[in-house]
Amino acid sequence: MKISCNPEKDIKLSNNPNGSRLATVSITLDNSFVVRGLSVMNGSKGIFVNMPNVSYTDQNGDKKYVDTAFPTTKEMRDEISNVVIGAYSTLMKQLRANANANTNTGENTADNTQDFNAPSFDEPER
Repeated sequence: MKISCNPEKDIKLSNNPNGSRLATVSITLDNSFVVRGLSVMNGSKGIFVNMPNVSYTDQNGDKKYVDTAFPTTKEMRDEISNVVIGAYSTLMKQLRANANANTNTGENTADNTQDFNAPSFDEPER
């Protein structure tokens, strides 16, 4: 199965630099099925991908989350994570390069006023 994620159109960066959600992501499966609502998260053990989910309140009044779309095998989960984190990494590198280029030329555009210092991570092995 081919999983694709275009960094420029399928990733929306979070507006909250102090939050754990770094971006919201869409993926396309075999160029024929789109899954929206994945999240790139910054956790205590590093960056990971959260599957689309909804929240509900259980009978004890506790807020719970349930995935609405998810892989049924570890291999598929790993493949999705590798594609999403790879695309996120590519986008961050592009944004940093653009911000550096604009800073070096003295331009002050909306693109270079945003902080692109997302947490660092090692790219996943492919």
